[in-house]
Amino acid sequence: MKQLKERFSQHLSAVRSTNENIKQTAVGEHFNLPGHSTANMKVTVLEKCRQNSSLYRKARESFFINKFETKRLGLNKKM
Repeated sequence: MKQLKERFSQHLSAVRSTNENIKQTAVGEHFNLPGHSTANMKVTVLEKCRQNSSLYRKARESFFINKFETKRLGLNKKM
């Protein structure tokens, strides 16, 4: 399981990358639009997982994607 710091670092790399394949991620595309930059990116912790289980983490991630409608209103393109 990746730590938050590592995952956010991957998102920053996607935005800053000159490699078009990497830049074509949802985060890379969005934050390379006019008026957007890494300065607009921030992290908010929604929940600290108490179980070290990929299945549990994925279930909670799915719950929050549905709750906040981030497939329709955000950057989540797939689950």
